[in-house]
Amino acid sequence: QYDYPVGFRAHALKVLGLYEDDKWIEGNREKEQWPVAFMGTGERGAMDFPLKDQPLSPRQMYGKGIYITPSISMAESHCSTFMFENKEVKVVLMNRIKPGGYTVQKNDNGAEFWVVQDPKSVRPYKLLTRFCE
Repeated sequence: QYDYPVGFRAHALKVLGLYEDDKWIEGNREKEQWPVAFMGTGERGAMDFPLKDQPLSPRQMYGKGIYITPSISMAESHCSTFMFENKEVKVVLMNRIKPGGYTVQKNDNGAEFWVVQDPKSVRPYKLLTRFCE
């Protein structure tokens, strides 16, 4: 189920043609598109992630991997704010995750998140921003 990122401004990343095909993002929704997941980040992650493989989480509470969530609110709670044009901003990366490329976990509150073992299974395609008030 897709959790629409209400209140965020979306900035598309140029991803078409970067991979062997574009079915992961443009294909038949039911059969070919990869599911959407979000990752809260900060200034450094916002600038670096689309250019490099995401490092695996050092925490490893639920296993070594990239921790990502289908919940925009959970991702936002893991953001660190930073100043941009004299305003405080939050950044969330919107990604597609390779089917079968993650394990589903739940935290102590029952919120779902995914642990991705292979960084190549995560394909960021939008940078979401929200100015704090």
